[in-house]
Amino acid sequence: MAGYAAIHRSRVSDMTDTMSVFETARDTIGGHLLAAHVRHLQDLTSELMARAEVYGIALSVSGHSPEDTALAETGDAGPWREALAAGADIYWTSLPARVVAIRDE
Repeated sequence: MAGYAAIHRSRVSDMTDTMSVFETARDTIGGHLLAAHVRHLQDLTSELMARAEVYGIALSVSGHSPEDTALAETGDAGPWREALAAGADIYWTSLPARVVAIRDE
């Protein structure tokens, strides 16, 4: 069984930082945790990426908000370039062909 966790601050989990949420998910799911998702680029910190690498956990980040909006509405690829440079393993988008083209530039 593979595990996946959404790593974001939550009133439900009563945690205020992404590292606490990540560690709690890792402790709860254990070695079955294969991927974790952060909602915003600012949550994709070097500390989180290093810890995920130690555990062999792929990190994903969503580009559905400002990145896709900028690309779709104004053709601005800058936010997606920044997202792709952030170092995540998986990216979520509603514009996959355009994002792949940016990645391959």
